[in-house]
Amino acid sequence: MAKSKKDAKRERRAKRLAEREKRFERHAVLTRKRQGDPRFAQVTHHDDGSRTVSVPPHVSELLHEQLDRFRERFGRDPHPDEPVFFDPDVSGDSPVPFPADAMEETMRAAAESFEGDPHMQSLALATADVGYMVTSENAHMFSAHEVEAFEEAAREHLDRLNADEKPEVPDSITGVARQHLLDCATAMLTEQGSGDVPRKVLNQLLKDESGLGDEETGVLVSSLVATALGWLVTAKEYGVGEEDLNEAVNWVAEHFGGIDYAGPAAAVATALWNGSLPQRFVQNPQQGATFNDLHQLLGQDLMPAMLWLCTGLVATFADGDVEWLASLG
Repeated sequence: MAKSKKDAKRERRAKRLAEREKRFERHAVLTRKRQGDPRFAQVTHHDDGSRTVSVPPHVSELLHEQLDRFRERFGRDPHPDEPVFFDPDVSGDSPVPFPADAMEETMRAAAESFEGDPHMQSLALATADVGYMVTSENAHMFSAHEVEAFEEAAREHLDRLNADEKPEVPDSITGVARQHLLDCATAMLTEQGSGDVPRKVLNQLLKDESGLGDEETGVLVSSLVATALGWLVTAKEYGVGEEDLNEAVNWVAEHFGGIDYAGPAAAVATALWNGSLPQRFVQNPQQGATFNDLHQLLGQDLMPAMLWLCTGLVATFADGDVEWLASLG
């Protein structure tokens, strides 16, 4: 019996609420994981309503530089009630904070300067809208609702900016790509020595064994790469770190057969997390590698390598729950 429109609407709403709950749970995990970690900024709330922010070393250096600017301008250290980051365009012997609307104007101007880069434009515009910017480094300092507000604003701007820039990928193709990846991950988790599953799926598509036309096949392959990449980027934003990556790559090496699989997975981790791990699996690891560098290095193994890393994270970070990948978007 076909579902009524009311039932279908109810199911869609329930799915959205479940996905929202999972995002909030991931944020809670991230906040707990970073609590007390000196690599990240920490906020301490006091009984009188004030708060103290401790910052990691690289941010501390920036603050010291700003303190030097303050001393150079005013010839003294700032008083407790004075802004360290003062408006340099206002003359006088006392520091004046930036006007309330200064950041909004600055971020909207920045968005214009990012023309041609919709992703950066959307982040700048979202910051202007909500008054703060959420990044992978500071997400734990905001509430789950604040993170959601920023991400929704950025998503709306990105959708608008991209509307006229690229052809829309049909939902059916995106759904097929997503299901292909989830099926591959499931197979690799449950079948010993199944690391070649994503390679076989990709080869079948490239050999036109899928029954799709050339254009649809190209869109599907691109969607496979984009979906796997999106999962990893979201995993990074929600707290997957170096230790988690090491465990995931070690799992790939143990279950799929060593460096032939763990090497490409580690290369993906190194590039996307901008680190140098796990080095024993990567020859000549490069920090700050771009996505194009990764594509040139791995060739047709780009999508399989991302999925090997995803599957390793499912096995070690998500306790074998493939639905964790689905919850990432």
